Amino acid sequence: MSFEDIHAAYHESLKAFRINALSDQSDDFFHADQPEPLSDDLSSPKIMTAFICDKEYEMIELGVSRYIRCTIMSDGTVSREDMIRQLLNYISQIHVHVSTATAKELEEIPMKVWETFDECRTLEELASVLCQYLINLSKELFSPASNAMVERALQMIAERYMEELTLQVIADELSLHPVWLSQLIKKETGQSYMDHLTETRIQRAKVLLRESNFKIYEIVEAVGYHDLQHFGNVFKKRTGQTPKEYRYGK
Repeated sequence: MSFEDIHAAYHESLKAFRINALSDQSDDFFHADQPEPLSDDLSSPKIMTAFICDKEYEMIELGVSRYIRCTIMSDGTVSREDMIRQLLNYISQIHVHVSTATAKELEEIPMKVWETFDECRTLEELASVLCQYLINLSKELFSPASNAMVERALQMIAERYMEELTLQVIADELSLHPVWLSQLIKKETGQSYMDHLTETRIQRAKVLLRESNFKIYEIVEAVGYHDLQHFGNVFKKRTGQTPKEYRYGK
């Protein structure tokens, strides 16, 4: 056996020792046949934040499993206490990313989480606690209060679509970060903010074209546009007809 083989065998034995020391059920948790995640970055705080914001609970579970596996295999993790420190640091990093994405100041890691981690004796228990914490965080972020904010934003669009109504304007009035508001609107409506605003304006323009005697340029201004040609391009893209064709039913 070469020196390289001995060195590799030593590290494999060391990893096995760490796993056995930290879990009674490690054979199941780290089974060789377990499929690999979609990406090596699946458990990164940035990617996990996306899963949290999108309420992707299964992906959160997969990311947690990936993180636990990678951490226990790292050279710096040799005891249960090391593992707990790594998990708390991981949560702190996720908090930073979530706060940036949502413009919400998250509280410090609850003491209950520290205490629960300390009571865990296996990797499976640690993973379960971490997973449940992140899922609960996701549910709290997308509480009914968040949905109420979306309703208020959509109501503002419905009432003030004819104004220079930017995402920033609405976000400022609702005291929300524009990126966070954009994500909420997309989640609730399936449309981006601009798509929803444009759809609202075009629907109103269609009503005015069919049911009023306003000239087309007057309708353009009435629904929040200032360029007749631009409005015409947007209208045709959305309806398949020019404003004039739509007015006369061609």
